[in-house]
Amino acid sequence: PDTLQLIEGALKAGYSLNQALAMVTKETKPPISEEFTIALNEIRMGLSEKDALENMAVRINSELFNWVVLAINIQREVGGNLAEIMDIIANTIREKERVLRQIKALTAEGKLSAYVLIGLPIVLAVALSILNRQYIGVLFTTRIGFMMLGVAAILMIIGIIWILKIIKIDY
Repeated sequence: PDTLQLIEGALKAGYSLNQALAMVTKETKPPISEEFTIALNEIRMGLSEKDALENMAVRINSELFNWVVLAINIQREVGGNLAEIMDIIANTIREKERVLRQIKALTAEGKLSAYVLIGLPIVLAVALSILNRQYIGVLFTTRIGFMMLGVAAILMIIGIIWILKIIKIDY
């Protein structure tokens, strides 16, 4: 987003896209400056801006940068204010990052609850075996106790899978 705002500022100041890209190479730190330098060198060697930016998008392999390249290519064909488009994309990227951080914060409580629910039966079994071995020993000495442990293990596995699916958010 910061690089897009730099390009936006250069375009608003009257620079061409190539000049704005050259400014990015001077004003930013690697790896961003290196990628834009490669793209500028490709343009200077005769490759079209569209192809150079698409090559850069392939090298970077970022969905967000693909949006930028797509917007620049559409603007080249249709026309419009490229600086405004860069501003909109930068704001969209920032908003997406904010939402992702919020999702992570909200799912953290679910993850903690999952860990507690998974660990509680195990901790309780260990505590009971230390405090009152005869009480929990019935589970390990009788046939019905083994059956109850088997059912409990199966239900625990199902519960763990269920909880992990609930707290996993695809974005």
